[in-house]
Amino acid sequence: MGKDASQQQSLALVLEESFKQIESEYKTGQSFVFSKGHLSNLFLPPPNEVMKLFGIANPILFGIEVAEQDLNLPLDIKSSSRHKLFTSGVGLPSVRKMHSWTQELFSHCFTADSIFTEQYIEPSLQVNSNAIGWYSLINNSEDMKQANISEYFHGFKPLLSFLTQRCKDDVECISRIKEQVDKRCIESMTLADKLRLQSHFWFEYSEVENKTWEMFSHFLLQHEQHPKKDKETELSVFRCFSTLKMDFYLAAIAHYEVGNILLETTNVDAALKSNGLLTKSILFYTQGDAKNCFDGLLHELKRLYSIKLGEVGWRQFAGFIEIEEDMTAVSGDSLQDKRYSRLKKWRKGEGAISNDKLKQFLVNLVGTKKEDLDFLVVLLSYAQIALALDKICTEITAPFVHLKDFKSDLNLMLKEVLNQYPEYYLRCMARELPKVNISEA
Repeated sequence: MGKDASQQQSLALVLEESFKQIESEYKTGQSFVFSKGHLSNLFLPPPNEVMKLFGIANPILFGIEVAEQDLNLPLDIKSSSRHKLFTSGVGLPSVRKMHSWTQELFSHCFTADSIFTEQYIEPSLQVNSNAIGWYSLINNSEDMKQANISEYFHGFKPLLSFLTQRCKDDVECISRIKEQVDKRCIESMTLADKLRLQSHFWFEYSEVENKTWEMFSHFLLQHEQHPKKDKETELSVFRCFSTLKMDFYLAAIAHYEVGNILLETTNVDAALKSNGLLTKSILFYTQGDAKNCFDGLLHELKRLYSIKLGEVGWRQFAGFIEIEEDMTAVSGDSLQDKRYSRLKKWRKGEGAISNDKLKQFLVNLVGTKKEDLDFLVVLLSYAQIALALDKICTEITAPFVHLKDFKSDLNLMLKEVLNQYPEYYLRCMARELPKVNISEA
């Protein structure tokens, strides 16, 4: 039997055992809800949560549709009922259909030629790590495939390296925790025991300072014994939580920006300065006048455009925004006023910005010459990242809505966390730069 066939058989066996467990625990009339990943895992969030930040409303259903079209794998569950798989739940017949379909999907996504093969997949399935979702996503990414097989430097190599290591570390940490839990009855474990087990994630495998996790653990234990809701304690918890939550995103973004910078230059002096477009955009928010990260990007683009053509005001800069003519006619405002009004909303973070409108704005700004297309692709991704960071900030603040009287304090702390981004960039660049040789670049 070939390696590919034995691998598929092994994965099929793991899935079959999982289905048998569901079947044995199933009770008539009971609904089964499929997991969307461990949302509480700050160290390695599930990919569907990350994809939502980039405008994909329901990543799992989107993934099913892509698999049906690209891999010719029809799922025999009505489109109108599919949302129940991950919300209200479905009965055993639908679970059986989903199980069979998943087996087929795995046989296509995880082969001997994939980036991630059986040696990665099985351990992540065994401990139910979010890594399995990332392995599937990466295996189906053309950019990641090219980065994996390229003999020379590829812009996605640093990000692929980061995600590979993060997934490996997540599986290893969860395996350690599972071993300890198996040795002891989980009901007998105290909160302190559980927090101690999780400390491996942060002490050994993240760029978060040890004291942040220690303080966070201290506050959780303190709250369990003597609940306190004074301003100082709650703000300290917010600071720790936002630092832990942002760590994955800042590290991933840094690896992506580093990849793009190294495509342009391997000059040590240039590369080891945090002067990249994305870095400066974030700093325009944390240290400058920008209202959020996306506004920071607009500030940086306006600054660059002013260097090229002379001082450009916001009203002039708004001229690159496309406005539908019928909207102007209905409102009675001039086209220029309408564009400026929309730009002000964008800068304030009011309302969603469609990907099409964003892309058209950047096309108008950069142009469509052949030599500009690569930069346009990167610029669009930076804009989407900036918008995603703003969404993360909103998500982080949501559980602390009762601290609305201290909104300025919360915003200041978020800025302090984001202000660490240049350090993530520099640490990443220091690791990646020696891997690239000038002739390859």
